[in-house]
Amino acid sequence: MSSLNNIGKKARDSNTYCTPTHITTSLQKWALLTKQRLASPLNFDPSYRIYWSENTRDIVFGARTNAFDTKFTGFCFCHPNYCDYLLHSLVGHALQSAYFTQEATATFLLLPDWLGWSKNGYMTWINDYPEHTWVLARFSADSMLLNPTEVWLDAPPQP
Repeated sequence: MSSLNNIGKKARDSNTYCTPTHITTSLQKWALLTKQRLASPLNFDPSYRIYWSENTRDIVFGARTNAFDTKFTGFCFCHPNYCDYLLHSLVGHALQSAYFTQEATATFLLLPDWLGWSKNGYMTWINDYPEHTWVLARFSADSMLLNPTEVWLDAPPQP
């Protein structure tokens, strides 16, 4: 997955914000999530016990690296960078991880809808395996306000 280091500015910018706290809190409370995949020290939610980063340098901040090196097992959350290649690979890896394990597994993905649900590349995985995948919710772009990274640092919000 070395090509993930070459993602475009749009994709890099998409993950400079944190998932709204009410979403992560609800998922932890009601779906018992304990892990966060494809986060960074700037945008991971510290209430998760374990998180994975795409960058090996983030080990110094407590991250595990390369989420694709292991199966996605247990109950985890992922709000990835918005890169078509990454999103397609991510959905495929999450599905294959769950399919080939005996461990109870649920991976909750927060994915963009840039092209319409039927045209996003990752939707091929979801459409091809309806017995193993579900779209639990859809949020309109104007209702999904992402938090700036300072939300975890107790810093004043950016103007």
